[in-house]
Amino acid sequence: GGLRFDEVAMSVLGQMEAVNPTVTNAQNYYKYEGSMTSPPCQQGTTWVLLKNSLAITFPDLARFTRVQGGNARPVQALGDRTVFDSHVVGQ
Repeated sequence: GGLRFDEVAMSVLGQMEAVNPTVTNAQNYYKYEGSMTSPPCQQGTTWVLLKNSLAITFPDLARFTRVQGGNARPVQALGDRTVFDSHVVGQ
């Protein structure tokens, strides 16, 4: 079957972090505005990076890559973008 990004996102955000069992990734992340990584690299993409990485199985990664594709461009400079830091107080 197809990969449902909304289901994957909710599953990941709901996972508890190993650092603190009461804090979810939905509360601890970085966010910034950028562009897609594959042509035509449209602007207007909101990137959310979890502070604590989560495990993924190789078959799930392969499915995701098949649906989403790979990264087609090098890392871009921050420029004038602002990176927002969302965290739980005391973390």
